[in-house]
Amino acid sequence: MSVELTEPQQQALDARTEEPLRLVDPRNRASYVLVRADIFERMKALVQDDSLDMRQVAVLVDAAMREEDANDPALESYQKKPTGWAHDDILEIEFLDELARLRQDDLERTLREDAEEDAGCSSTSSTPTT
Repeated sequence: MSVELTEPQQQALDARTEEPLRLVDPRNRASYVLVRADIFERMKALVQDDSLDMRQVAVLVDAAMREEDANDPALESYQKKPTGWAHDDILEIEFLDELARLRQDDLERTLREDAEEDAGCSSTSSTPTT
């Protein structure tokens, strides 16, 4: 199914820089990312490639993030801690370790759920029956 862009959507697409266009469904506030079809097909092929395991996907994601970070002129400002934070505070270190663990768990859960969803979709037909 194809949907043509509205004029305001086309203007937003034309005005964007390097980031993909984000769309928000006003009914439920769900967020979507608009990418060119050729990029989507490359991403889809990566996700559907059964020869990739979770570790390989994580390595690819990490590499993409590193590449993105290398081109981000404001990255250093994001990484600076607010003044007054103790660099050797054990509670801060434990908090950051727990946050990293939770992010990893969330990534693994999302990838697992996506794989399960894709497996369920591949066993159904989208062709209507009469």
